[in-house]
Amino acid sequence: MKRAELWLVEPTVEKWCDSEAVQLQLLDFSNSGDVTAELVDVGSGTQESDYKDKDVAGKLVFASGIRGP
Repeated sequence: MKRAELWLVEPTVEKWCDSEAVQLQLLDFSNSGDVTAELVDVGSGTQESDYKDKDVAGKLVFASGIRGP
């Protein structure tokens, strides 16, 4: 990753994140893109229960945790 920004576009336009201001970690082999999609917050995202009753198909998923070895 060279640079990344995250913008909220509805109901108002707001810049939420900028990789130059906040340390980000992306999945290996992530591709470049310009995406508009619904966001789903799954908390830590490290346990199956974090996803219970949440539809993440075709959406961007926020997860804050790291699963250990």
